[in-house]
Amino acid sequence: MAEKLPPIRVETDRTVQITGGNRSVKGKLLELSLTDALINSPANAKAGTKLRLKFDIPAGDRFAEVTVFGKVTRASNFQGRYLLNIQFDTLPTRAQKDIQAFIDFKQRLKKMSVRPGGSSYASE
Repeated sequence: MAEKLPPIRVETDRTVQITGGNRSVKGKLLELSLTDALINSPANAKAGTKLRLKFDIPAGDRFAEVTVFGKVTRASNFQGRYLLNIQFDTLPTRAQKDIQAFIDFKQRLKKMSVRPGGSSYASE
């Protein structure tokens, strides 16, 4: 049986609308994969809290507005804000395709920033 690889995770700094219960706040989407997201939020949420995330990402030749639902698996206080790890519920097909297109885009950018021999253009 083949070993299951962890999902590819990419870093980002996109604005995300976080909604839970009757409260909605804006945060930063710090990391994204097909299974979860890491959010920098001004509001705390306990593990198990169900949230809706809404964000825009480049997906192919357009910007896609993605809405996903998930639950908080970890929350920690960081410099007066909160880092929330959100495990997604089952993603709709469109959201899967848009997130995968974004991950592919970020990986292409990363490859383009590395010179032959392994050094990064970004380190100059």
